[in-house]
Amino acid sequence: MVSSLNLAVLVAASTLAVGIAKPLQLSSGIFYDPARHSQVNTTVIAEDLSLVAQHFSSIRTYSAKFNDISAIAMAASANLRIAVGVSMGVPWFIDSEIQAVCDGVAQYPQTVEAVYVGSESLKNGDIGMYTADQIIGYINEVKKCVKGKVPVGSILRVNEWLHVYTADAIAKASDLVGCNIYPFFTPGTEPPIKKLESQWGEMVKKFGDKVRLTKTDWPHMGEKVDDNVPSKNTMQQYFDDYRTTWSSYGKNQSYYFRAFDSTEISGARYEIFTGLFDINGVPNIQLPITP
Repeated sequence: MVSSLNLAVLVAASTLAVGIAKPLQLSSGIFYDPARHSQVNTTVIAEDLSLVAQHFSSIRTYSAKFNDISAIAMAASANLRIAVGVSMGVPWFIDSEIQAVCDGVAQYPQTVEAVYVGSESLKNGDIGMYTADQIIGYINEVKKCVKGKVPVGSILRVNEWLHVYTADAIAKASDLVGCNIYPFFTPGTEPPIKKLESQWGEMVKKFGDKVRLTKTDWPHMGEKVDDNVPSKNTMQQYFDDYRTTWSSYGKNQSYYFRAFDSTEISGARYEIFTGLFDINGVPNIQLPITP
């Protein structure tokens, strides 16, 4: 009697024998975080990034370290480039985050495509917890240690970049302006890609070629927001539009959000269901293959 595992192996071998299309590695990037694992170690990170590298050329992270593991070193070992973050969520960890960036850039300068100091960290109502001057101070610290080898910037929502005047000072101090654009939270019945294009156009008009799209997504499950309803069909359409009609035409590097669904529920359920893969690495939508 053939076990289900052995049967799966036989089927896979037969498929390979007659030929199978390979995943298409996109030039754009994807957000990655291993936090869904009960134990975060080099083995599970390497397995995740091996899968990610089949589909994307680079990753973006919130943090420079996964526990005490260098995000830059792990990206390098997977032959991925990285837009590495300096996490500002816990103030007393910021210095060690910056040091991890400095060490990683020194060791793997060709791996790091950007450093982003903070992600939505500017204080604006109930968003963020730092002033512009504080963020700029940390940006300058990172610039001092990377010595011009990689561009350094910060990430804010499109709302802050366009409507909070102190954000202008952060943009001036930055080599790159990382912008998070959320069609799912944008009112209106237009297709998600149209909402992205409209807000992107406003950003480029204000900040020029410094702008990078650092986060955009559409959930496949969860609660609706206004007229925006999570679904795999809409997620599929938005991702396809993003990769074929948006990121492919003269845009700078961008990062879809995210590689894997999350298990960390801090609010609404739609927050954890934006991954292109589920928590076990099974695709939630159809990803492009080599023609």
